[in-house]
Amino acid sequence: MDELARQWKELEDMISAKGEKLFDANRHVLYEQSCDDIDGWINEIESQIITDDVGHDLTTVNLLVQKQNVTASSNNICHICFII
Repeated sequence: MDELARQWKELEDMISAKGEKLFDANRHVLYEQSCDDIDGWINEIESQIITDDVGHDLTTVNLLVQKQNVTASSNNICHICFII
C-alpha cells in the first residue's frame, strides 16, 4: 500500500511539472504573438503616416485631418492595450 501511495505522489508531481512546462511554453507563444501583433501594428501606422498626399484644397485637407484623427485615436487605444 505504501508503494502505491508513493507511485501516486510521484505521478502527481510529474503531472504538476508537466503542467508548469506547458504553461511556460504557452506563455512564450503568446509573447511571440504579441510581438508579431505589435510589429504589424507599427507597420500599418508607418504606412498611414508615410504618404506623399498633401492637401490641395479644403476638402482634401479635411479628409487628411480626419484620417490623422482616426490614426491618433487608434494609437491611443493600442497604447492602452499594450500597457494592460
